[in-house]
Amino acid sequence: MSTYSTQLTEFFGVFLAYHEIMEKSCLFAKCPFHWDDKNHILRLDHKFRQHYNFWIKNGITLIFIFTPTSLILLRYFVKKLGFLDPFEDNVPPIVVTLYVIAALLVISLSVLIMPLVVMGDKFVFGEIQYAFEVFCDLGKYLTKKENGWKLSSNINKIAVLVAQLYAKLPFGLTVLCVSNNIDPFYYFMHWMPVSLVSFGSILLRSALLLISWTESCRLVALLIFFALFVINLLNRETHMWI
Repeated sequence: MSTYSTQLTEFFGVFLAYHEIMEKSCLFAKCPFHWDDKNHILRLDHKFRQHYNFWIKNGITLIFIFTPTSLILLRYFVKKLGFLDPFEDNVPPIVVTLYVIAALLVISLSVLIMPLVVMGDKFVFGEIQYAFEVFCDLGKYLTKKENGWKLSSNINKIAVLVAQLYAKLPFGLTVLCVSNNIDPFYYFMHWMPVSLVSFGSILLRSALLLISWTESCRLVALLIFFALFVINLLNRETHMWI
């Protein structure tokens, strides 16, 4: 585990937890938004070569999870609205409901994270770096008790727990979905000349779901880390100014 200065730990602690626990794991690795361990700053870049694992995993998710889910929902609503003659549908209504909820969550999360993607290096990270400089300057004139370090310590502990939870969550969600036949690829395999209960098909479904859940959990975790970061920043600077 890397060693960081007190200022970095107190200011960027939530992202350091993400970096040490999630980014350094083989399952997650780095994504375009990452912690630059060499320069000790947050970065956002979209270069394929540096983050090919991330882009490949998202491509797999798009092809084997997002597309089948969209087609299942389209097929379901076409049937319900009576645009076509009634046909046999092997997807239970509860599964369709879960897909609708998942689709709404994905759209909501995408809307939340889009400003960061669009304005990342040009505005957001520049302001964060400026806030860090102000934070360090204020810290020079205050004692440890006066600067409110305890606030950051508590938030960093929460961040560690969040990172540990979301680092393991893809495995649990994969087992849950495969064991209950919730994954969309399962219903597409009904049309293929393969056994739905064979070791190979279960392994394939599990691998596809694990890849998908990995990036989904990363997205949710990053949003939580940003929320914790903002809470820490506002509390610390307010405490130090007062």
